[in-house]
Amino acid sequence: MISSTVYRRFKTREALMAGVHLAKLDACEKVFAQARLDEAPVAVALHRYEEGIITVSRQWPVDLQQVQGEAAAARLRRLFEQLDAFMLRAVHEGSVRPGLPDQWARSLLVHLTNIAAHEMPELTPAQGADMVAQSLFTGLAPT
Repeated sequence: MISSTVYRRFKTREALMAGVHLAKLDACEKVFAQARLDEAPVAVALHRYEEGIITVSRQWPVDLQQVQGEAAAARLRRLFEQLDAFMLRAVHEGSVRPGLPDQWARSLLVHLTNIAAHEMPELTPAQGADMVAQSLFTGLAPT
């Protein structure tokens, strides 16, 4: 019964996946706006972002790297550009060391987020955000 309901709205699997990707992109864009990556203090913005994006990643467990269509791909590129700008701001404000390869910090952030969201489901989004921030900003060295 569920599949017939789904296929009334989405005629193909590809259309269904496109709808899921767009819903996840919508949710991600809301998280980015609420995190205020371009104006909130770096640590605060990162924590807001992580709590929100971990929640979204768990609600929509699909890989956005698989998006279809130029419009969706452009939206994803804009999100990555915002993360790159945020990480550059983190470098300029002294939260991340300078001299890293382009997109290194953003890629690390994305991977840490995926670990917190999918490989550590026992963590709450707030706990996952704490772990990501600590791993990103101080590494695994003892504090």
